[in-house]
Amino acid sequence: MFRSALVLALACTGCAAPQSFTIAPDTGIPPGPVATATNDVDEVDDRAEQLPSDIQRVSHSHVLRDTGDHRGWIGAESQSAYVHTGSSGQFIGVWVNVPKSARRVRVPMAITLTIDTSSSMGGNKIRRARQAARSFVRRLADGDIVAVHAFSTTARQLVPPTKLNRVSRMRITSAIAELQAGGATNIQDALNLALNSAQRAPHTHPVRRVVMISDGRATAGVTNPQQLGAIVARHAKSDIQVTAMGVGLDYDEHTLNLLAMRSHGRLYHLADARELQATLSSEIDLLQSTMATRAGVVLVPAPGVRFIGVQNADFSWTAGNSIRVPLGVLFAGQSRELLVRFRVTDRNALGDRAIASARLHYRDPADGLVARIQETVVRAKVTNDPTLVARHTNARTQGIVTMQDASKMAQQARDDLEKGRFDEAEASLAQVERRLANAAKKAKSKPQRDRLAAMSSRIGRSRRSVQAAAKAPPAARPAAQRAGSLELNDAGMDALGF
Repeated sequence: MFRSALVLALACTGCAAPQSFTIAPDTGIPPGPVATATNDVDEVDDRAEQLPSDIQRVSHSHVLRDTGDHRGWIGAESQSAYVHTGSSGQFIGVWVNVPKSARRVRVPMAITLTIDTSSSMGGNKIRRARQAARSFVRRLADGDIVAVHAFSTTARQLVPPTKLNRVSRMRITSAIAELQAGGATNIQDALNLALNSAQRAPHTHPVRRVVMISDGRATAGVTNPQQLGAIVARHAKSDIQVTAMGVGLDYDEHTLNLLAMRSHGRLYHLADARELQATLSSEIDLLQSTMATRAGVVLVPAPGVRFIGVQNADFSWTAGNSIRVPLGVLFAGQSRELLVRFRVTDRNALGDRAIASARLHYRDPADGLVARIQETVVRAKVTNDPTLVARHTNARTQGIVTMQDASKMAQQARDDLEKGRFDEAEASLAQVERRLANAAKKAKSKPQRDRLAAMSSRIGRSRRSVQAAAKAPPAARPAAQRAGSLELNDAGMDALGF
């Protein structure tokens, strides 16, 4: 599992409108030389990141220490126990593993349902979308905020942001029941409307999710995937994440990939519209298991170390060549992995030494959204001998490298399959399958071993799908190619944690 607009009147003519809310603008607290109180969590997090780098390196002794279920969510290590001076081809692997069973509270949510009602959604698809969306709203809790939008040639707000109660829930589900298909597909208009709506959610509802259901490609407004991805990236700092659900075999996976990745959200591939209800139900389960909000990893280099960038993730530079990678909301049992490229600039600093500090910043819903920080220090032996680096690889980070390489090769195989290059796609996937299986054998922990082995098996199934598509009759081959390419895209995104 990887995913003409109509202005509708609410059912119950003459009934009162759903309860809506008005968001007053936050009052900012200007920065100053002394500590000040504020309710703006963005401001608190930004101030923590803007400390001078020399203060950041020692400030962990003064931060709130985590205990119990919050201990040890973050880990990090260099790709090898030895680091070669001057080389820029080295990685630090960072992982965040949220425990499955932990103390938690249900976090109020602000959900914007954004449903494609273009002509291609006609028939069974729109019927399944209506059914799944209504079931989704019924499962949300009283006090959650819901907005419903439909998009085709243009986007329309069918239900404004509304707090759920018994009466408003019935009216919202009645509005969803009236959805009909017709028109083009304007994803740009849909995103702008949905994200601006989510932006106004109050801080009392820290889980802000846009759930977009689409079966097609952008045919109106901006159609370039990179530009559409940039729209969601601008809202990521406000913790607005996108769950992108692609239905059928004709949706644009390139666009939906970027919507999920650049918002730190999720991507689902649904080959059949009948999967919609179960998929939305599983998304509710995830949202209800929120363990952290406004999460992000901050990496601070040790003196004599310089970061080059982060692979396959949005990041920003902060003071002292530090890096911040936003993660958004984290759920129970969720894992996120990062690869940070670096080099040692001080060629005289040989021997065992600190390379970097990796810190997980987040807000804890179980403690009134208090700011929490976890830290781990990456150490390695700096050497001038490259053979030592190759002989002492660290299995955990090497596994992350293998997984991200597998994602890249799966995407390349997807493109080869789409173009009918069956032999090239099959050969790439066979290589990926072997690499993942070998990495699984070297893994030090059972969860990592299981994940690598599972991905190896999944790539193996995709490889057999490529072989089947190559042998399919000419009339059936295009559909088999497309189904296989979307499965490969799903596997590639899964390898990256989306």
